[in-house]
Amino acid sequence: MIDAIARIDITRVPEAAKAFVERFLSVTRHEPWVFGLPTGGEREYLRELGLELREELSLFGEESAARYLTRADGTQVGGETLAEAMARMVASAQAAGAPQMSPDQMREQRRMMSRQVVVAAVPPLG
Repeated sequence: MIDAIARIDITRVPEAAKAFVERFLSVTRHEPWVFGLPTGGEREYLRELGLELREELSLFGEESAARYLTRADGTQVGGETLAEAMARMVASAQAAGAPQMSPDQMREQRRMMSRQVVVAAVPPLG
């Protein structure tokens, strides 16, 4: 993921997403990006470091939202804002003539683009 960010060619980004990508690159431009887990290889990577992956959640997944963004009354922190932003993004992509992704393609895109919340621990001896 970190390598992919460094290779983004803004001239190839669809017009509907360009403002978002430019903003993301702007706010992360001076980030050191010194650590990340390989997508799809988290368990093996952590095992090589002597850690055991206990749990993995997508940062934008339903489980992490329920656990970390849902208030006691059932509302989500930023839920309305996110829904409005997603609706604007879809409308903008449609207006630009971008091909519509299937739900499976959208899930895979989200999985590949999102950060993961990983819980790891030193395994018990013996």
